[in-house]
Amino acid sequence: MLARVTLTAPADLIHQAKATAARRGETLSGVVRTRLEEYVRESHTRLQRKEEADWRRLGIEQFFAGYAESDAVQF
Repeated sequence: MLARVTLTAPADLIHQAKATAARRGETLSGVVRTRLEEYVRESHTRLQRKEEADWRRLGIEQFFAGYAESDAVQF
């Protein structure tokens, strides 16, 4: 399902983007769609990395929260 979106940008930027896309055999719509897909992928990857780091940090915090000196093994 396709949805229409209104993009607000300076007119000269829109004209330059359209001209550049045309020279490359692309459409402005296609360029915007591709960049949005990249943005979503990159954002999702960053979020996953942050969540993984948060879980690692929580695991370490929980491990040391339950650790007492009496738990240490003496050699």
